[in-house]
Amino acid sequence: MKPNIFSFATRELSQDGFFAWLFQWADERCYSHNTVLGECARDLILNLIQKQMPDYRPQIHSVEPERQWEGIDICLDVNSEVLIVIEDKTASREHSDQLNRYRAAATGWCKNNQRQIVCVYLTTGSEPNSALDAIGKKGFAVFSRSNVLSILRRHPNSGSDIYSDYVEHIENIETSEQGYVTRKIKDWDWQCWTGFYRFLDDNLHLISWGYVPNPSGGFLNAAINWLYWGRFPVYIQIEQGPLCFKICTDPDEVGEIALDRSEIRAKWHACLLSCAKEYHLPEIHRPDRFGKGVYMTVALIERATWLGSDDAILEPGDVLKRIQSYAKFLATAIRQTQTEAP
Repeated sequence: MKPNIFSFATRELSQDGFFAWLFQWADERCYSHNTVLGECARDLILNLIQKQMPDYRPQIHSVEPERQWEGIDICLDVNSEVLIVIEDKTASREHSDQLNRYRAAATGWCKNNQRQIVCVYLTTGSEPNSALDAIGKKGFAVFSRSNVLSILRRHPNSGSDIYSDYVEHIENIETSEQGYVTRKIKDWDWQCWTGFYRFLDDNLHLISWGYVPNPSGGFLNAAINWLYWGRFPVYIQIEQGPLCFKICTDPDEVGEIALDRSEIRAKWHACLLSCAKEYHLPEIHRPDRFGKGVYMTVALIERATWLGSDDAILEPGDVLKRIQSYAKFLATAIRQTQTEAP
């Protein structure tokens, strides 16, 4: 087995280094040493720029990469005309208002140095569409793993182990996440669930999905919807297995409440199970135990019922239909019992 450096160099700083190295090949001082890498770098840079400047098509002559200027992962000064600001992510997400700070710093520099600015959020990880939409509103174009792969695949046979190792590394990430399509459901791992949630997000427009920590090591959840029973948010959530009907009693969401949370949970549980009986949905049942937090499961459907049995291969269309039917049921239950909300 040929070892891959990116199996060990997994941090974002390693990816920053790879891209800064690759971008340098686009400069005419480096291009002739490896024209495959040079063409790949120019292809990638042009695609980054065209995310926000679609009509920009000059020949690339000079590229000056710089890392960690003003905390920005990578800045590229292209042809002394365009400054590309790149926030590079592997698994983490945007935080601490970093994008607004980076854009403000770079905008000031560009004004003083006669450059146009392009801001790109380059992510080889997987994030909810809602999070990526929020990034777009901050003036950063999203450049995804699939965008990166589509360019790297166009430039094989570079002769560079660094390059081939990186391509193999992110190809493996993509293949692992697509495992939900081909692997038995009982064999799904974290990457399979991530790929499945991305599939749901693209088709059902999830509220959000991501990691939830707990003492057992945490899990990946996906919130299907977010509706209101009275002033209380109620929603369906996948918890890396069961399909859970939840209620939120967080004071930050609902304000102060007179009743004990367990009473509110019990009322919504009774209403939901009554409607499930009326609509002949016996698979919606009481959990083994009720939680006591501000986000509580009041009923659930076992994984085998809504997703598939252990030895089954996912039927994506059927699963979408089931989830949509349960979401429709939840809306009906809310409408029928709205006057009973505390």
